[in-house]
Amino acid sequence: MAYRDDGVLRGEDLGRVCPTDERLSRGPVVIVECVENIPCNPCVAACPKGAITIEGDINGIPVVDFETCDGCGICLSACPGLAIFGVDLSGVDTRGYLALIYAALVGTFSGLMLSFYNIKRFGATAASMPTYVIPVVASLGGALVLGERITPGMLVGMALIAAGIALINRVGR
Repeated sequence: MAYRDDGVLRGEDLGRVCPTDERLSRGPVVIVECVENIPCNPCVAACPKGAITIEGDINGIPVVDFETCDGCGICLSACPGLAIFGVDLSGVDTRGYLALIYAALVGTFSGLMLSFYNIKRFGATAASMPTYVIPVVASLGGALVLGERITPGMLVGMALIAAGIALINRVGR
């Protein structure tokens, strides 16, 4: 129960609440991270399959029957402590793991390093400029790559972003 000292749950804390790898490979399932005995049971009442139970009184820790749980997710919204999440690893393959590694290294790590460099070299105000164009780039990328529609409201938003950047650059001189 080291989590009481630092707030971090470890393998021994989660061991009884995690489904087996075999169960995870079969489709969606929920994981309940309640590790404290507190008076709370809305997840039990919300589960239409009866897959979540609490032994003893209302202060017990919820237990998921992973063979009964179909991962419908109704219990997620019922949990006031946000201690339930859904997992579906049935469709994850090598390509998915490679995409995750790429996103972590290129999208996150490289992006953060570039951001830190820009802050150090140009200052916080100038370095924040690229963040203003993220919605524009995302919208245009979605239209070009995924065929998404750009609405008149989006065009107005893009124009406001461009005007704001122009105004900041003008005032800065």
